[in-house]
Amino acid sequence: MNSSIHGRNFLFELKYLPKGKSSAEAVSAKLAEAKAQLLQYRIAPRIKSVPRLDCWAVVFAGGAATAAEKV
Repeated sequence: MNSSIHGRNFLFELKYLPKGKSSAEAVSAKLAEAKAQLLQYRIAPRIKSVPRLDCWAVVFAGGAATAAEKV
């Protein structure tokens, strides 16, 4: 987490699926996994103290972003 734009800080959790295994259910499961991981990161003392933190869960399938959600 070393990204800052206009005074905001960003934390990204990226998940990847192989191109042939990117069904809607698989993407949804990976997105939920990423969101759960971000929630764990946010309670860590080192992350908790970061001001104006935007957390994003992003799922890639076959090299393309197929889902993204701000947590």
